[in-house]
Amino acid sequence: MIAFFAGTGACSEPVDSNSEQQDSNVDHGDAGSDVTDNVNQDPSETENDNDNDLIRDIDAGKRHNFIVEAAGGLRGWGWDSSDQVSAAPFGSIDDTRFDAVSAGQHHTCAIHENGKLRCWGSNSEEQVDDTPGGHFTDISAGGWHNCAIRDSGELECWGFDADRQVSDAPEGDAVFTDVAAGRFHSCAIEESGSVRCWGFDGEDQVSDRPAAELTQISAGKRFNCGIGEFDEVRCWGSDGEGQISEAPSSSESFREITAGEWFACGIDDEHHLRCWGSNSEGQISGVPSGEFRHVSAGGWHVCAIDMDDDVHCWGSDAENQVDGAP
Repeated sequence: MIAFFAGTGACSEPVDSNSEQQDSNVDHGDAGSDVTDNVNQDPSETENDNDNDLIRDIDAGKRHNFIVEAAGGLRGWGWDSSDQVSAAPFGSIDDTRFDAVSAGQHHTCAIHENGKLRCWGSNSEEQVDDTPGGHFTDISAGGWHNCAIRDSGELECWGFDADRQVSDAPEGDAVFTDVAAGRFHSCAIEESGSVRCWGFDGEDQVSDRPAAELTQISAGKRFNCGIGEFDEVRCWGSDGEGQISEAPSSSESFREITAGEWFACGIDDEHHLRCWGSNSEGQISGVPSGEFRHVSAGGWHVCAIDMDDDVHCWGSDAENQVDGAP
């Protein structure tokens, strides 16, 4: 589950009819009319009981977030300009049991417990309508495109393809275990641990991929971070805000990694959060203390789940993506 995102870019950028035409590199937002809080929640289940409401997954998009609750239901909050929150599947219990979710720029995708994909929100580049059939094990929603891994290990990408972030996806017999869709590029990890990247390469985020084997990967706007076979953090691509050079040393061990707009966060081997890179909206200085088991970086905000299954969000709150957390 991935972050990516906004800001002006050197490549052509699609325009969503219900969203802003351009983003500045620092999100000051214009909160208000397109904010939705805590949708797709059964009113009878609004009490937060940590013994019963274990969270399966959390993912931060550009300015919206989703969690997958214990029973498989989706719960989202934040920016809803293209119905990326309010259009989430919500019906009978058989229709709304999900295993994973990924929040993109103006759209969201999830994997149903039967392995099938569901996407909703902006369809400006067919990132919703072109969702493939079949069964999948991993999904990553990027800027205006998505990439997913079939249960066979094959990659499938669809949506915006101006920089070949879709059409250059690896084909053949390779089996993939993790995939990350950035704003205009994508990366994936083969079963062997080898990294493959494709799409826009303006900051060497594609060509400078490490030779070392990785176990996890996350794509930011023009950079990527991953975790190596010895649990070390490896980042490459744009370093304009220190998101590469300020990364933890190779002697430190990490359990999880996530890349945002111009920053990254991780959970170390003691379950503590670490963030580095741009602090434009307090996404670095606002890191909470305590022990955590999952973290996801959005555009200029971060959300994490602690060991008691409480949700913590910090950073930019322009669209209630922080204060709206359940």
